[in-house]
This record gives sequence, C-alpha cells and structure tokens, in this order.
Amino acid sequence: LNAKRGETIRFINNSNNALRLASTEYSETENKSFAYFGQDKTSSKGDIYEYTFTETGFIIYKNLNKPEHTGAILIVQ
Repeated sequence: LNAKRGETIRFINNSNNALRLASTEYSETENKSFAYFGQDKTSSKGDIYEYTFTETGFIIYKNLNKPEHTGAILIVQ
C-alpha cells in the first residue's frame, strides 16, 4: 500500500477475528520510528482504526492477535 504524507488510512476489521494493529519496524527512508502507529485496544468485526501519517518512510505492521498477519505501507511526500 502506498500513501502520501498527511493522508489518513482507514483499516476496517471485516473479519470475525480480533484485530490490533501495531508497528514492527522502523522507517528505512528517514530512520524514524513508526512506533506510535497502532491501536490502543483490540477491535472487533466492523470496528474502524484510522491513522494520519505525518512522516515519510516505510512501515511494516502486524496484528498483535495474529502476528503472522502483516502488512506494509510506503509513505511518500
């Protein structure tokens, strides 16, 4: 997934499984941590998590409830 800096990304839990997103990596582009990305609590089916990216870089994230479920976002200018 690609996004522009300042863009808000919406994650919708469409599954019957619990979802709690969290960053797993640091930005390769600007060496900044994306540790601030992530949900405070687990979400259920139909719940929405939105995040506005203010920095450029590459973030890898996972579902803390199913760590094998991962994704990545490239945030550009």
